[in-house]
Amino acid sequence: MVNPKKIYGVVYSLPQEITDNLFKKKRDIFVKYLGVSVNKKSKISLREGMKVYFYASGSNKSIIGEGKIKKIYFLNSGEILSKYKNRIMFNLSEFKTYVRDRERKNAMVLELSHLKPYAIPIILNKPINMGGKYINTKTKKFMGL
Repeated sequence: MVNPKKIYGVVYSLPQEITDNLFKKKRDIFVKYLGVSVNKKSKISLREGMKVYFYASGSNKSIIGEGKIKKIYFLNSGEILSKYKNRIMFNLSEFKTYVRDRERKNAMVLELSHLKPYAIPIILNKPINMGGKYINTKTKKFMGL
């Protein structure tokens, strides 16, 4: 596990239409299923106040904006819809596709603040996969963040 004291934030890869929902439609709820269930033994390295950077997957291959983690929750799809239906990064049909066969599994839900798209995207030499990448001081400098 990564030492959370050394982590500055995380970069997540998203399709352009989802980042448009975040920045243009002002949706501030980010939803991500993790590879492991989070419990007392397996904690996540993200904390409130850290930054989330958004990498446009596809042809752009660049970081196109950021947000700050206001709160972190672990909720199932029903709880997410009942609390945040009009604020989640997906439209309803995208959300249903994303949660298919995982309705009862908890997803990590990040309530974001200070969402801002970059006027000039930060182009990366290496792609970011769907799992994301933690940002520490070394990678922050390397990526130009």
